[in-house]
Amino acid sequence: MGDIGDRRVHVVLPDGHVLDGQLQARRRDPDGRWWYGVTVELPAKAVEPVPGKDYSQVPTTVQEHWPWLIQAPAAPGEAPVLHVGDCAAATGRLEPVQHAELARGALVDSWATVCDVCRPAP
Repeated sequence: MGDIGDRRVHVVLPDGHVLDGQLQARRRDPDGRWWYGVTVELPAKAVEPVPGKDYSQVPTTVQEHWPWLIQAPAAPGEAPVLHVGDCAAATGRLEPVQHAELARGALVDSWATVCDVCRPAP
């Protein structure tokens, strides 16, 4: 099995919104239909706990900074710059990037360049 990024999928909701997901499993039912088990990350405000359920054992982390940042181009014609999340050279308009496959894709597709200071390698 390849890198976890190899299992990235797009989840299309009934209203047309698209979420990034990670394929966990798939199965084919007796009628020949395929079903996919997919994990998606959502902001807490989009998730409602089930009354009476105990979530105290759910693994919880506190993220100090985003793993990567994309810095908007400094001038027209320049490419955005990819930084590690805590790079001191990251200034101006910054967009957080949570997933390695998205950061890697920005570089592979030559959409962004690598910061000369932090040299990110997602």
